Amino acid sequence: MYVHAFPFKLSQSVDIDRLRQAWLSTVNHLELLRTSFHFIPAMGSWIQAVHSISYPNWTETARHMHGSIGTEVEEFIRNLDFSSEISFRLPPAYARVYRDWSPSSSSVLVIILHHAVYDGLSIDRLNKLLKTFYHGRRPTQAPQFSTLLGYFKHQERYGTSFWTRLLKDCSRPRMQSRKDSD
Repeated sequence: MYVHAFPFKLSQSVDIDRLRQAWLSTVNHLELLRTSFHFIPAMGSWIQAVHSISYPNWTETARHMHGSIGTEVEEFIRNLDFSSEISFRLPPAYARVYRDWSPSSSSVLVIILHHAVYDGLSIDRLNKLLKTFYHGRRPTQAPQFSTLLGYFKHQERYGTSFWTRLLKDCSRPRMQSRKDSD
């Protein structure tokens, strides 16, 4: 299904309400987390739509953390329906907190993303951005995907000819075998 879960064990000191606000700020900040996908039959292709309204897809569930949450995460993913175009009308990005009710254990944040989202987004970048908002700081504005589309189209059209011309007179380096290096 191309859906993956990225779990983050939370420190006991994490304020879940503040984390939820940080997630909402992150979704507002990153176009990709507000992007839905739509199949256009007349074109025979998919298009992306960036929403100006955020759909944070945030849920919480209480549980005792003695065991693995893997089964619960798998069940959550199985209940996500990506079987038709209508399934992608909202951005396929979810945040779910498994809140531990025992005082001696930590909760877990699981970010669940369809590959259409995480292929264009570094999980490390997402994690850093979430931490930045959690700590009340404003991140520097990174270029948004939609502003780079012209660049990608230019590279798609002219990139191959450019690199072919540039590398025309280059020769392939000879790799030495172990025998040659003795």
